[in-house]
Amino acid sequence: MHLRGHDSNHDRPLGAVLEWVPGAASMLPRRPVSAVLETRRLGNGAVKRAAMGALAAADRVLTVADVQVAVEERLGMPVSKDSVRSCLSTGARGADASFERVAPARYRLTRST
Repeated sequence: MHLRGHDSNHDRPLGAVLEWVPGAASMLPRRPVSAVLETRRLGNGAVKRAAMGALAAADRVLTVADVQVAVEERLGMPVSKDSVRSCLSTGARGADASFERVAPARYRLTRST
């Protein structure tokens, strides 16, 4: 079955829906603006810079958990363990790696950094 012309345009039912939705949308509960502004997204490379600083200050091999605590202290806010783990694992790959993985979940700064 192929719809053509006026058979495929449903003006009246669509119009009724569009008239109804704006009234309902204005009654939805909304979060206060202050609640939206409180959440702060970290900039690009913030976790990596904090991790590099933590590993440089420690001057030894650190676990992912140790790096996470140090990153949170440096940034002054909670950071997910997955973000720190991802930053360390991707930073330990490639020719210009920033981190060196010495054992499972244990990293140090590369010698060239």
